[in-house]
Amino acid sequence: MPVPELTNLNIENVYVYVADAVRWDSLPAELRARGLTIKTIAASIHSPASFASIVTGSYPPTHGVTDFESQLPETLRTLFDCDGYNTDFVNTLGPADGHDPIYSVLNQAPDDRSDPFKNVSEPFILMERAQGGHAPYGQHGGTAAEYFETHRNAPIDTLRDSYQKGIRSDAEQFRDRLETLEENGWLSDTLVIYTSDHGELLGEGGMFGHNGPIRPELVYVPTVFVHPRLPAQEVEVPFGHTDILSTVAESLNVFEEVSPEHHDNRTNRRYSFYETEFQLPGFGPQTMRYKSVWNDDGGAVLTETPRWIRAIGVLDDLLDSQQRFLTRRRAFIFNLLNSYRARRQQFGSPEFKFNTKTDLETVYTALNTSVEDSVELSEEACNRLHDLGYK
Repeated sequence: MPVPELTNLNIENVYVYVADAVRWDSLPAELRARGLTIKTIAASIHSPASFASIVTGSYPPTHGVTDFESQLPETLRTLFDCDGYNTDFVNTLGPADGHDPIYSVLNQAPDDRSDPFKNVSEPFILMERAQGGHAPYGQHGGTAAEYFETHRNAPIDTLRDSYQKGIRSDAEQFRDRLETLEENGWLSDTLVIYTSDHGELLGEGGMFGHNGPIRPELVYVPTVFVHPRLPAQEVEVPFGHTDILSTVAESLNVFEEVSPEHHDNRTNRRYSFYETEFQLPGFGPQTMRYKSVWNDDGGAVLTETPRWIRAIGVLDDLLDSQQRFLTRRRAFIFNLLNSYRARRQQFGSPEFKFNTKTDLETVYTALNTSVEDSVELSEEACNRLHDLGYK
């Protein structure tokens, strides 16, 4: 969806700062005051699929990325394929050692620099994956597993405060990035986009983290457009991850034929997907899959995954996840069971003028055209995912 305020900025560069795991309702006021703020619908609640959607403008059923072992097909055009621009991706979430598997997901060369602007020259399109509110929360010096073990008996408000503290700390890093742009004389020529790949659950639905049944706390994320000529205000337009590439293309006047992946002129809604596969001894590979449709007022979530497979997700949350001590608490365990038991849930008051089940089945079938490429993760990449709480 075009944002009128972004036209005629006469920019040369784009810098996309993706703060990991930042909920819409957790965006610090200081970031809202930086520019145009838009409530955004994440294309997935899982980092690899969301990043793939941001750089391609397409949904997971089209680009095929479902997990960290996935890789974008080289036939799909991305944010990094703009002729005449110096394009780059850098990860500063965790150690800057090039082992983050997001590099391979996006078909980008690993990089170990902690300064995203090092060796960058105009005109550029640069994307950074940053800490945001990702576990371990706050400024804990260990891994996610160590954080949750240390806080296994902590009040939930303590975790929520720690999560918010981490987001504020990351906001300071974002401010430093803006100062670097200004020091280099690039700020007036650069459209800066602050966004997040997905939200985070802090007990809602009995869950913690961001892998499981889809909820609004995971889907709604902030996007802030920053430029000296942009006003600091919140604008209400339908907007999702799949709109970011077309926004960049329009701002730079490249990829003129690019349009967001929405069908049948459904400009008032966006979709969000989650899919995970696991090996079950004696049964082979099994898939848990969620589909959802959203607008600013709420959404509908649907799964056709058999209940016995969803029960495995419950057992994993209770027995094997790094947050298991939290989900076992009496205050959360029954909500957890209800979250996985439901085949269909509605949140808020979206007032869709269509049958959501038919719509989701139709759009998923129409988009599911891409063959997923996959890679084998290195030991270092697997260790990185474990440290972040994924494995």
